[in-house]
Amino acid sequence: MNLLSTIGLQAIKPQFIAKDVVKFYSIQITNLLLIILTLGLYYPWARAATMRFIYQETELAGSRFIFHGKGKEMFRGFIKIFSTFVLSCILFYFLLDSTVFVDLPQSLDMTIVEVIYAVYATIFVFGLLLTPLIIHGSMKYRLSRTSWRGIHFGYRGTLGGIYKVYTGGLLLTILTFGFYSPWFSVSLRKYVIGNIRMGNLKFAYEGTGADYFFIHLPAFFLIPLTLGLYYFWYQRDLFNFYIDNIVVEQNNKKCYFQSKADVWGIIEWVVVNYLIISFTFGLAIPWAILRTLKFAVNNIIIYGEFNVDDIHQTEQEYKDATSDDLSTMMDVGIV
Repeated sequence: MNLLSTIGLQAIKPQFIAKDVVKFYSIQITNLLLIILTLGLYYPWARAATMRFIYQETELAGSRFIFHGKGKEMFRGFIKIFSTFVLSCILFYFLLDSTVFVDLPQSLDMTIVEVIYAVYATIFVFGLLLTPLIIHGSMKYRLSRTSWRGIHFGYRGTLGGIYKVYTGGLLLTILTFGFYSPWFSVSLRKYVIGNIRMGNLKFAYEGTGADYFFIHLPAFFLIPLTLGLYYFWYQRDLFNFYIDNIVVEQNNKKCYFQSKADVWGIIEWVVVNYLIISFTFGLAIPWAILRTLKFAVNNIIIYGEFNVDDIHQTEQEYKDATSDDLSTMMDVGIV
């Protein structure tokens, strides 16, 4: 039996409903067609529509979450990102053209190679130097545009604060040839989650780098030795580590997140998703997405003296979606 349940703490279970799979499919098909017809320009509106569906299908204490973000807000961010990326590619192209390839014959093939190198260089610089900016802006926008019972979320971290954590952790990771990376990841997670607010609720993360390291260490050896079978235990341990260390404080009283995911649940989630995607040649991807979200949300329990009627508004709206779009394109995120 769960330790937290045995000491008499109240349990609240968030739920991901999403029974209307057909509606989600129609949203995704419409999004795909409009993105193609507009040569990608419809992407921000497509993303906003997807997020609205996902949020409104997520329920806590009988009330649904709402995403207030709009396509036009994301479009402004999309244009900023696209322009910056293109200009950076052009800059790297001319730098490479004048240095790396200076003695090579100019031809169409070489020009294509230069363009490819320029794109890769831009992605590398964006990923390495702009990751803190991406996380900061994404969290600030997305959380401020999320509400529950009219209470908005918020993010109180600063750009300087996250860059300090990131650069210090990155430097130590490089100096230790990657050994410090679990501690780096956890310190970044602690900073970001520790600055999340839901009205007057304060979030925190209590995981340690050592715990994270000892999840990865056996997986490094056992996944190859078991021909991949240990992967399911590894995924269970990762999911539990991410969830079990989240804490919410309300009126100086702590509430604890806890995962109820087990290995068989992980196997069912991963294997079924793989099969339905493979046998439908990708057509079942929207269904797999909903199954993944349902698995993640429905395996969370919140224990504690959690008073849902005593949450009040403290956060302000923030409407710059620039970094949020970039985080999606580059798959950067913390929560």
